[in-house]
Amino acid sequence: MLEVVVIKLKLGKIRPKFYEINRQKLPLKVGYVYIKNMPTILYIYGWRLFFYSNEKNEPIHIHVQKANMEGKFWLKIDEISIEEAFCYNFTPAAKREIKKIIYQHFDLIVDAWFKHFINPDNGKIE
Repeated sequence: MLEVVVIKLKLGKIRPKFYEINRQKLPLKVGYVYIKNMPTILYIYGWRLFFYSNEKNEPIHIHVQKANMEGKFWLKIDEISIEEAFCYNFTPAAKREIKKIIYQHFDLIVDAWFKHFINPDNGKIE
């Protein structure tokens, strides 16, 4: 199983400049990183937005992680809204920040979810 591991620096608030996939260092940029078992959709402001491949039977949602904070949000595409499933160790400011990020990248997240879970040949969940 592939997994993304962010290299942490010990220099105050400086964010990591690299992420690691199978011991290969790659530049850390805001953008897309697709990994089959744990696809990471976006890295932004220290947040990692991702989903687990074994959760295909659940409605569209996104997992979020930053430092010791982790959460899950349901995406309601008909209403273009989000609903908190759970948030651990979140401050009120962190909740506001991640909700804003999810809203700003709502279409990107939904498109990535469909590309990962829906078979383009038959339109069914794989």
